[in-house]
Amino acid sequence: MSSSTTPRKWYDAYENTDEYNFFIGKDRKSGLVRSKAHDYRSPQKLADESGLSLAAVEKILAKYIQEGVIVPSSSNDNLYAYWENVKKKTPSSPKTSIAENDKKAQVKANIAGSKP
Repeated sequence: MSSSTTPRKWYDAYENTDEYNFFIGKDRKSGLVRSKAHDYRSPQKLADESGLSLAAVEKILAKYIQEGVIVPSSSNDNLYAYWENVKKKTPSSPKTSIAENDKKAQVKANIAGSKP
């Protein structure tokens, strides 16, 4: 997958009931996509919520990580998230503090004022 293409939505990607349950849980309120409490989920938690074996969950994870539908956590090797849930919470530009903005304005003003 190239970085310029957007991954498929989960509902366009799943191919069978097991994958459906993986994404939204057997209860239709949990799973990788529906979980409100956590963006990142462990394979064991996904297995519990979907009713699938851990081996089946790991197979689905491997398949959809390659497609970019699922992204691994950058801080924990055993956690995974649906790409759209993570994207929504990632700021498009880093936030700067009021002090940092003030400092930048002062530097800019001093540079502009020092020109002949």
